[in-house]
Amino acid sequence: AVVLTLKDTFAPAAPKNLVAVYVPAAGETAAHIELSWSISPEADAAGYHVYRSEQEGKDGTRLTRELLPTPTFRDMSVATGRGYTYTVTVVDRAGNESPQSAAVAATAPNPGANEREKI
Repeated sequence: AVVLTLKDTFAPAAPKNLVAVYVPAAGETAAHIELSWSISPEADAAGYHVYRSEQEGKDGTRLTRELLPTPTFRDMSVATGRGYTYTVTVVDRAGNESPQSAAVAATAPNPGANEREKI
């Protein structure tokens, strides 16, 4: 008798349609960058990881410790006047991580940077 154990070694496809939007501070909520992307069509998708870089073209650092169950993320650790590049991956139930999504850039502007000085 022969016993075969199948092992999933194929990574899912990279997430698509990543969007990053700067959201200014409002009330008790600090300024942040809101990310969203299309839900993975992979049947065995377990969740997502978000990566951020402060240098365009450089690999980012993973921001998420645990897998995100939904295709959204709020980066609350942005600093004013800085630009960021984000990518996202999807991980399947076997632990295979997809390639990174296409990168998107977002900037947390300095407050009042676009206002003209009043005379």
